[in-house]
Parts: sequence; C-alpha cells; structure tokens
Amino acid sequence: MRLLLLGLGIAAACLAAGAGDVGRMQGVITELHPQGFILATEGRTVVVHMSALGGITMALARGQAIVAIGTLAPDGKTFHAVRLEIRKQR
Repeated sequence: MRLLLLGLGIAAACLAAGAGDVGRMQGVITELHPQGFILATEGRTVVVHMSALGGITMALARGQAIVAIGTLAPDGKTFHAVRLEIRKQR
C-alpha cells in the first residue's frame, strides 16, 4: 500500500511540474507553412509548429483567429502546439 501511495505522489508531482509549461497563444494567422503557421499576437509574431498535433482536423486560412495550446520554446519565437481551437469573435 505504501508503494502505491508513493507512486501516486510521484506521478502527481510530475504532472503538476509539467502542467506549468503549457500555455495558450491567441492571435490571427498571417502565413501558412507545411509544418506550421505564423501567428500575429498582441505586440509580436510567433511561429506555431504543428508536428505534435498528430494530424490536423481543421482547415486553416490566412486571417483566421485561432488559439494554440502548447509550449513556448526557450527562444520565445517558436510555439509547439498540441491543440488548436477556433477563437470566438465578440
């Protein structure tokens, strides 16, 4: 029983540490590329890399408002998306 609790504690700690790295980027697509796209956000542009998506299930177009969920690379210029969502216009 102690071993099970220890394992669950370690797993929870690992998930909590990894969860802090995931973020959201929202903006408008300005360019499309085979492995990603350029997203214009507030004040900057970011290259969104889509290799971790495992297959695109939506069509993308220039001028489309979108939210990318994933992690920002240390250089601050590349965002590795794990999920895409269509941003709702207000």
